[in-house]
Amino acid sequence: MLGVAAWLPDTVIEGDGSAILYTGDIRSEPWFVNSLSHNPNVVEFTHGLKTLDKVYLDTSFTKNVPFQTKAEGIAELLRKVAQYPEDTIFHFQAWTYGYEDVWIALSKALKSQIHVDDYKLKVYSSLRANELSEYSNPICPEAPALVGFKCANKAHAGCLTSSASSRVRLHSCEKGNMCDAAKRPNVVRIVPIVANLSDGTGLVEIGVGGGGDDLVKETEIAQGDWPTFLKRFLVLKIPARPR
Repeated sequence: MLGVAAWLPDTVIEGDGSAILYTGDIRSEPWFVNSLSHNPNVVEFTHGLKTLDKVYLDTSFTKNVPFQTKAEGIAELLRKVAQYPEDTIFHFQAWTYGYEDVWIALSKALKSQIHVDDYKLKVYSSLRANELSEYSNPICPEAPALVGFKCANKAHAGCLTSSASSRVRLHSCEKGNMCDAAKRPNVVRIVPIVANLSDGTGLVEIGVGGGGDDLVKETEIAQGDWPTFLKRFLVLKIPARPR
């Protein structure tokens, strides 16, 4: 679903006779590599009938890092979550798209819906329907589990909710719009990592909200400090007056 992009542009193949493969931001797990050989759009290239002219790769991580699969990562997370008491409240920092499978697995394991902010819920609700019906023809296979579906004329709720009631054990509301329940000091914070390194440390994903320190910044200029603002941002170069 979200967070993965890989395709072979048909226009490039049929246009000037060249072909490229663009992977985008993707964790190329074994199942995905194997699925390429079954993809009808690339079968000519995976079986030697044609040759790719260029391959565009996301080179964020090019070092020899032992990346675990998503399934292995989710299983490890569920083992750790199961060690906490049944009344524990968790906050999962899903700062970007691509954590949908983690939400579904955690919701099932904790037997609880997941509180998200209204904006995030509206974004995911747009995936479940077309213009004809509210629940028919979801755009992606994860949509029914996330935002609900209808079976036998009965609506069934998904794992995401805008309600921050006491029955909700997992929150994924954003830092800037966090509910009061998620701000409590006894809430267990779940921060995603990219991989577990061989020395036991976790490789944190650097990015806006991804574990680095670039999301929460102290203001460099105090409110009302106009002299500093003018000095930093409004430096005017006045040409010398001709004599």
